[in-house]
Amino acid sequence: MPYSAALGPTKVYGGSLLLTSCAFFTAQRYVLVVRRHLLDEHVTAAMRRTLLRRNAIGLAPYAIATAAALVSPYVTLAVCAAVAVFYALPSTTADRDGLGES
Repeated sequence: MPYSAALGPTKVYGGSLLLTSCAFFTAQRYVLVVRRHLLDEHVTAAMRRTLLRRNAIGLAPYAIATAAALVSPYVTLAVCAAVAVFYALPSTTADRDGLGES
């Protein structure tokens, strides 16, 4: 596929990942802030703030990847791959801070 022909699909790819992460963040924020009674009793206010902060920061790479699609499809794919690797690493999961399953 020629370089210019890859720009459109990578815009759609980056944008779909960005919209998916926005939807996840919105749903998670709703549960953590509005419907706190749906959570286990062990989830403290500090844990909720940590989760919200982590996931708000997690939107940035997808926004960068989507914007980069206007310049280079390779940058978009590299950023999306880096995010996938980051979340696949055990050391980056919530279990490390006691936010995982009890």
